[in-house]
Amino acid sequence: MDELAHWLKTLTGMPEVALSPKAGAHGELCGMMAIRAAIEARGEIERRTRVLVPESAHGTNPATAALLGFSVDEIPAGDDGRVDLAGVSRQAR
Repeated sequence: MDELAHWLKTLTGMPEVALSPKAGAHGELCGMMAIRAAIEARGEIERRTRVLVPESAHGTNPATAALLGFSVDEIPAGDDGRVDLAGVSRQAR
């Protein structure tokens, strides 16, 4: 990362560069990549294959999970628009 930052500064003439994820889909992807790496490091990738996503989630949420090889299970919303906790319990089994 330091070498990349050095080259970017050299090529652009900028005094500094940032390589951290900013927000939105980029931050989401980095977070999911970190989660997947942690699951792999613990040797649990064969059994931890699903991601639960609220039906109200932005489309990048299930897309990111699928991109990283997870299956995606949608969690319904209750009448009040919030995540249905009973739905989470049913899906988590």
